[in-house]
Amino acid sequence: MGDVASTGRAELVQAVLENGKPSQASLDKAYEGALTGKQAEVADLLKKAGAHEPAPPVVVDAKVLESYTGSYKTETIPLDIKVFVKEGQLYLQATGQPEFLTKALSATRFAFAPAQIEVEFDSADSFTLKQGGQNIKFKKAVSK
Repeated sequence: MGDVASTGRAELVQAVLENGKPSQASLDKAYEGALTGKQAEVADLLKKAGAHEPAPPVVVDAKVLESYTGSYKTETIPLDIKVFVKEGQLYLQATGQPEFLTKALSATRFAFAPAQIEVEFDSADSFTLKQGGQNIKFKKAVSK
């Protein structure tokens, strides 16, 4: 459901909803992604199909967020990720890609629903990026 909803194409979302009943979790995740991505037509379809409103973000102490800032690298893929705080919220930006705002799920877990990304900090010096069934460990290379 999330992959189809992320296209922003309401006709595809409608077809999926008509041809099968996605799980509640799938509906909710796709709805949150549509809201975050400002895809009003898709969000309306998912809401009518029974999606629940997303939980409000968890408020994380500014000092905790600041401790995560820096550039992170992994040996798995040739991609660096910059972690920074802007207006009291945690942002990530992969090399050559636009920055994106994360939603705090806890003091150590952050998500970006449109790309189905979850980042979990093991410490202030490392995190695991979870996307599409992959878990990629990143280590801090440079602070701030």
